[in-house]
Amino acid sequence: MKDKLLKLVKNKKALIVAGVVLLCIILILAIYFIFIKGNNEPSLQETIDGRVLAYETDLRDSLETLDSNDAVVKYLVNWGKNKNIDAKADYHNNVVFNIPATAAANEQKPTVIVCGYNADCMESYIHSIVCALTVAKTTTEHGDLKIIFVSENPDDSGNVEKISSKYFSDNTQAFYLGNTNNSKIGIATGGFNKYTISKNYKEVRPSNNKAYKISISGLPEQMMDSKSVKTPNPIKRLGNLLATFKSNSIIFELASFEGGKDASVTPGNASMTIVVNNDATTKLENQLNKAIEKFNDSYSEKYPDAAFTFEVCDLPSRVVNSDDTEHLVSLMYTLLNGEYSVDEEDDDYITSYSNIGYISIKARKITILTAASSYDSSKLSEITESYKTISALSNIGFKVSSSKAVFAANDAGKELAKNFIVSYKKYKTTELEKKNVPEYTPCYYLSKLNEKAGLIYLGVTEKTQDNFAGGLIVHMQP
Repeated sequence: MKDKLLKLVKNKKALIVAGVVLLCIILILAIYFIFIKGNNEPSLQETIDGRVLAYETDLRDSLETLDSNDAVVKYLVNWGKNKNIDAKADYHNNVVFNIPATAAANEQKPTVIVCGYNADCMESYIHSIVCALTVAKTTTEHGDLKIIFVSENPDDSGNVEKISSKYFSDNTQAFYLGNTNNSKIGIATGGFNKYTISKNYKEVRPSNNKAYKISISGLPEQMMDSKSVKTPNPIKRLGNLLATFKSNSIIFELASFEGGKDASVTPGNASMTIVVNNDATTKLENQLNKAIEKFNDSYSEKYPDAAFTFEVCDLPSRVVNSDDTEHLVSLMYTLLNGEYSVDEEDDDYITSYSNIGYISIKARKITILTAASSYDSSKLSEITESYKTISALSNIGFKVSSSKAVFAANDAGKELAKNFIVSYKKYKTTELEKKNVPEYTPCYYLSKLNEKAGLIYLGVTEKTQDNFAGGLIVHMQP
């Protein structure tokens, strides 16, 4: 009996010891998870940096499949749904992420973030889209939030105008994310004019006997802006080459000239076919080799995919008659392209620019599409008058085929700009520059959805897509 009691006491002591040990383990684990594990949670900046890298990588890997606006819509909607975000597309290819207000921030002003896309040049929209996606997934405390991806085309503002005005209440704070060459906040953005220069031409049989196809290819196709218009324009360069042939007494006939996609997109490729006599081939090829050497010296490092080439080709059955060719050479040499004006206090800051985006010479019709953009309406008028005069002197028809208004922020927008600069600085202790933006944006049409709402432009770059995401998240916090 005594042995049994001793054994029971020993077992009881063992249980007590085991219980104490277990309790100690639980306490140690609790301390670990609360103090050590908790301290290893990533900061907001670490979270944003990781997501920016992941989202940009995924978007770039998907670029080849995003060959239509429908494909872009599908990508964005699927992305949102995979992240448990209410994502829907309307009948105008606008995608809306609906992110309801959190309980702690229910009284915060509603926010709308608008971001463009265009399947013809998705490379131009990567950083603003990545910024918007990062905000959508990372924001934790915010008022009602809508992120709208709009099918963007300066020629047609219809998709923007058809965004529901219900998203823009009187106290909405709205941000348009644009892609620029330097980070900035804008309370004025560019207007846009598209021009069509065209005429019918007469065809004749070629009088010369050797044809050459001359091409420039592999340059980036981008939405025209103050950075992309500095890219060599293959249409303008080949047009200047024709003038060089003329000044060097190389007699040629023009059979074709094709290049680009649209007025508002910088052309990636252009080619032309000319016909010369056999006795002019050596002089022509020497001139071409000089032009190619100069092109390669200037651009091969920055644009490794670019190629300036020429080859002998089949003799065309028809060419442009000499009078129309003469007029075209004169036009192409004098036609505006690229930088037009700069800021009076900063020579590096372009305030207006133009772009020769498309040319087609075939089926007895010359068609050239150009465009211009500026936040200064008087500069747009000057560019328009210049195109009109040059076209008239070259005996070629001219018209303004579309025009979009300059945007200027209202008082609510100006106040929003001041407040956002503070929020941006809280996230990233750097001063955000406030500048007028020459690039065309749909901000004018967005502002008409509710003229009392505040709207500003944010210029996003590769280096600041994370900073703008952080600034927006901080700005929406209570």
